[in-house]
Amino acid sequence: MDGRVAPAQPAARPFVVGYVCEQLLLGPADLERTKDRLHEYAAAADFHLGSIYVEHDVDGRVGFQALMAAVERYDVRHVLVPGLAHVQPIGRESKKAHIEHFTQATVQVAGSP
Repeated sequence: MDGRVAPAQPAARPFVVGYVCEQLLLGPADLERTKDRLHEYAAAADFHLGSIYVEHDVDGRVGFQALMAAVERYDVRHVLVPGLAHVQPIGRESKKAHIEHFTQATVQVAGSP
């Protein structure tokens, strides 16, 4: 060994995903603006944003199940949502409570960074 110290590795950015309920938006243009807002928030917070899961189904299950599979499969730290209304109740439990109870991820509202 020559006494040199290796430079510190930069910390990995936390991996996050997004979740949006399409029914709460005003149409395709609003969906794109919402996705852009999630991307902007993630960049400002120094997160690595993976997929944004969009709930197209009225009963709110298909997109949510895909989201939960991704959260469980990858080391997801946060689920970004445009507002808490996007993770409101499924049956007797909120989607937010379900995510935070069954995974290591927390739900975070993508407000102003």
